[in-house]
Amino acid sequence: MKLSKGQLAILIGNFIRDMRLAKKISMEKLANDAGISYVQLSRIEKGQINTTLYQLYNILVTLKVPVIKIFKLLKEILLLSIRNK
Repeated sequence: MKLSKGQLAILIGNFIRDMRLAKKISMEKLANDAGISYVQLSRIEKGQINTTLYQLYNILVTLKVPVIKIFKLLKEILLLSIRNK
């Protein structure tokens, strides 16, 4: 099963939101510290838009989340999709 762009955007958005909430950081603070607008971050977290790799990197660095975590998530999703074929 191949993920659509929309499905991938939702998974990444959920990951970002989960990391932000786990660190008890407001959306406003994260957006400001990452150099993006609140509206942009909201749309990313909701999976409404595909963000750039650079913005994703800035968000993860701001959250102090190792970038490798997002790739581990994607690897798990890929392995699950391979098993479900």
